[in-house]
Amino acid sequence: MSHLQVPVNKCSQCLLPITSIQYVRCYQCNRNFHHSPCCSLSESSHASMSTSKKNDWKCHICKPRKSPNNAYKTFVFGGTNNSSQSIESPKTIPEEQQNKQQREDDEINTNNTKRFKEAATALNINNNNSSSNETTNTRDDIAELKTGMVDLKSSLQLIAASISSLSIDLKSHMDSALVEMNKNVATIAAQVVELQKKDKEKSEQIDELNKRIQRLEQQAIDKNIEINNVEDMDIEAEVLVKRITDSLGVDVSRDHISHTYKIKRKKKIIVEFSTLNKKKELMGKLKSHRVKANVAKGEPENESGGYVYINDELTMHNRRLLWAAKMKAKENGWKFVWVRNGVIYARKNESSSFIILYNASDLESITN
Repeated sequence: MSHLQVPVNKCSQCLLPITSIQYVRCYQCNRNFHHSPCCSLSESSHASMSTSKKNDWKCHICKPRKSPNNAYKTFVFGGTNNSSQSIESPKTIPEEQQNKQQREDDEINTNNTKRFKEAATALNINNNNSSSNETTNTRDDIAELKTGMVDLKSSLQLIAASISSLSIDLKSHMDSALVEMNKNVATIAAQVVELQKKDKEKSEQIDELNKRIQRLEQQAIDKNIEINNVEDMDIEAEVLVKRITDSLGVDVSRDHISHTYKIKRKKKIIVEFSTLNKKKELMGKLKSHRVKANVAKGEPENESGGYVYINDELTMHNRRLLWAAKMKAKENGWKFVWVRNGVIYARKNESSSFIILYNASDLESITN
């Protein structure tokens, strides 16, 4: 006997399901029973039994019990209230009546035993039929599952074959696309190299054209000079030039001057000579491109007073380039930056060679 928790089954007496975890099992026939009245044990009696007694418990079929007076005391299961009787004490019942009662009890016990065996047989048959049906159903389910598995395997094989075929086609297309792409990339790379080469050539051509344009613009004003820091802007330009050239010993007449221009707000006078040689003669006589301001005023030269500065007239491009060259030379310790005949020169020191600056890219040559 045990009160372990087991799957739900049926009581061998009333044939109803056992829904509680508390039940009694006969360890001889392995049948399960509800507590009293389905078996001779109540829940309290069963709970009070020792473990050894529980283990030795047998149902009334496996071990029928007799009363002390040799009469059977049997519990009848599934009968009426009169189906369970006990024999009165022989001290109070005559022997003949006692024998009659004993025969009746034996008959009842026999009938009950027969009924119980029939019920047990029916239960076994039902259990066997149920087990057989369950086995049949299980076999059918297993067969159906096997069939389904076979069908699934076939489907998976078809899908795998399709995927493999698709993968091969896709790989072929990708390989072809990759080859084509590599060809296109190689073509584009060659075109890029060619374009870079042409771009470099075009850039060099543009630089050369810019240099030519700058030279042409500068040549257009090669015969011009700028006289800066003129205090008296009402003076005639020819008179001012005559005073400066006379102080330098250069013979310049009005015929040598083509045009003059005044820029009063900058205190600047621009003089265009009729010949380039006359301009060069004048610029060759100048020291540091300046003369005393007293000379420009027609006064005797002395140490006091400022200066009037005389330089070649430059284009706007060359003017900006000259200013940038002076800043660059100052940063890198170059001593000399000058202009001669509209061309900008630079030299690091007295012992170094000079460079010519045509555009901004040439400034990179002025380095430490």
